[in-house]
Amino acid sequence: MNGVLTRRTAQSSIEYLIIVGFALTVIAILTLVYYEHDTTSKLQIAQSQVDRIARKIVDSSESVFFVGAPTRTTLKVYLPSGIYSIILKNKEVNFRVRSQGKISDMDYVSQVNVTGNITPTEGIKYIKIVAQQNRVCIIEEGMPECS
Repeated sequence: MNGVLTRRTAQSSIEYLIIVGFALTVIAILTLVYYEHDTTSKLQIAQSQVDRIARKIVDSSESVFFVGAPTRTTLKVYLPSGIYSIILKNKEVNFRVRSQGKISDMDYVSQVNVTGNITPTEGIKYIKIVAQQNRVCIIEEGMPECS
């Protein structure tokens, strides 16, 4: 009788271990899926913000240029983290974005020559866009204007 009781408790213990092991496996898989989805979502949000900012800069640059010097406007934008550099040169606005260890270029073409400097640090920025004789100067508020 004692052997039958031991066999039953051993069997039920093994069944409980199998259930707990299955539950832990499911939880681990769900955690990995959540982490991957979260990382992908953050990357897409940052790229969407950069896209919106760059389009605003290009559109505003073209608007002030075609109105003529000394027209100016100021944009209030939030730069997300992960921006490696911002290059404003000739008719191109280039954002270099770091994501998952890689750096990718997001290029935007303007109809007018642009120049200037915007620091790529995260946060709220006030960007001044000033029409000049043959180009548009794009700078952060507080920085010296293009010469």
